Amino acid sequence: MKNIALILSVIFAMVVACETTPKKTTPEQSAGLKLPNGVSVRETPRGSVLNLANNREVKFSFDRTVEIGSYEDAYNLVYQVINDNPGIRIMVEGNSSKEGRARYNYNLSQRRADKSYNYLIKLGTQNSKLLKNAFGEALPEYSELEANRRSEFIIIMNEDDLKKYNDFAKTLDVNKEVE
Repeated sequence: MKNIALILSVIFAMVVACETTPKKTTPEQSAGLKLPNGVSVRETPRGSVLNLANNREVKFSFDRTVEIGSYEDAYNLVYQVINDNPGIRIMVEGNSSKEGRARYNYNLSQRRADKSYNYLIKLGTQNSKLLKNAFGEALPEYSELEANRRSEFIIIMNEDDLKKYNDFAKTLDVNKEVE
C-alpha cells in the first residue's frame, strides 16, 4: 500500500510540475492497475483518466444524450477495468462542448453522466463502485467541439484520489461561458 501511495505522490508531483497536455502512461506505470489491452491511463490535474484506444470512447451527438460511435466497446472496457480491479471506484464524468449557454450545457452534461452511469449499472456494476459528476463546458480538453461532447472515466483508488478530484472540480465554474 505504501508503494501505491508513493507512486501516486510521484505522479501527482509530475502533473503539477508539468502543467502541460495530459500524458498517457503504460499499464505498467498505472500503480498496479490491471488494464485490458488497448486501455491506458492519462494523468491529468483531476486524476487518472481511462484512455480507451482505437476510438472506443463515449461521445455524444450535438445537444443529445445519444451516444455515437463505438460506445458499447468503451462501456465494456470500463466495466472490465472495474471488475479486474475490485479496490477502485470510477468517477463517471459528463462534459459538453461550448455551443449554447453554460447553464444549459451543465444540465446536458449531467444527463450524459447519468446515461453513462446507468449503462454501467445495466452491465452489472455495483452502485458503490461508481460516482458521477458533470462539468458542462467548463473542461474543454479538446480543440474540436464534438470531441468535448463526452463522458470520461476517472480512477478513484482511495480517498486521496477523491479529494484531488473534488479539489480540482472546485476550481471550475460551470456557470461561466467558455470562449
